[in-house]
Amino acid sequence: MIPNLPRLFTDADNTLWETDGVFAEAQLTMLQEIQDALALSDVPEKNRGLEFLRQIDQRIAASHPDHLRYPPGLLAEGLARAIQGEDSSAAADAVATQDTHDPRFNAIVNSFVERLHKVPPLRVGVRETFDAISVIGVPITVVTEGASARVAEVLKAHQLDRYVERVISARKTVEFFEDIRSDEGRRRCLMVGDQLDRDIAFSQRAGFETFYFAGAFRPYWHDDSIVTPNHEITRYDQIIPFLQPEIGDHFAF
Repeated sequence: MIPNLPRLFTDADNTLWETDGVFAEAQLTMLQEIQDALALSDVPEKNRGLEFLRQIDQRIAASHPDHLRYPPGLLAEGLARAIQGEDSSAAADAVATQDTHDPRFNAIVNSFVERLHKVPPLRVGVRETFDAISVIGVPITVVTEGASARVAEVLKAHQLDRYVERVISARKTVEFFEDIRSDEGRRRCLMVGDQLDRDIAFSQRAGFETFYFAGAFRPYWHDDSIVTPNHEITRYDQIIPFLQPEIGDHFAF
């Protein structure tokens, strides 16, 4: 064991594993099932496909107090409004303030939630990193805005749970990162994530050394984001030399 090791903090969805593909498949199936339920046989091209769907999804997420964790029934109702001719932005804004959704879509929403339980594939270099840094005992904490039980489930499915000291589920803010950073004293703390605002900007302001690992999912509200991470990586195991030089000396990318 090497003394004074840094601590690794990491996002989960779209950072450790590729959640975006699982969501895209489930969302597109929801869209088709809503179209079938409404008996719409001639939906305009502009009201089909992932781009149309994600515009509604992200607009709801941007407005809803639970952000990306908003209830999936709201997406179902927003899609139903839009494919029937309502402006997509107006449809998203209308449902973002609702507490409930049309009960006609209950079965579709339940099926959507079930599809999200599919185990997403790991991103490149994640397993290699966890294997390598565990040899000398670098502590790993997963920080997520998703459900901690779901993160634990996916970690276990990929046999990575034995490497993770804890999973923290919370809304990411500067204050959140300041709180967990304060517990570490003078120890170096590294944060890896795929979202420039919630993962990188917030943790960087709290004193973390940040690693931006861009994924397929990029919310539209990041388009004008001016955030400069400490490092940008294209595969997860590029963080290894920053965690401990002794590991980097013996690890080939």
